[in-house]
Amino acid sequence: MAKVRSFYYLIDHLDANIAADIRSALDTISGIESINMRLNENIIEVHSQRDVEEQLTMACIVAGTTFRTKVKKKDLSA
Repeated sequence: MAKVRSFYYLIDHLDANIAADIRSALDTISGIESINMRLNENIIEVHSQRDVEEQLTMACIVAGTTFRTKVKKKDLSA
């Protein structure tokens, strides 16, 4: 079994409605343990066995927003 890791993604214009759409899309992906939405920072934190950047990009397109970039944990503010 693969180790669960944290991945951080910067999303443009992340609000409650877009976050709900993205969460419902990501809930269908196997291997994702949990999803944490940081609306005030426009960050989505995904605890997963693998990187889900490709799936998140598609979920952002469906939700009507733009996937900006993957972020390293050390670059996040405390």
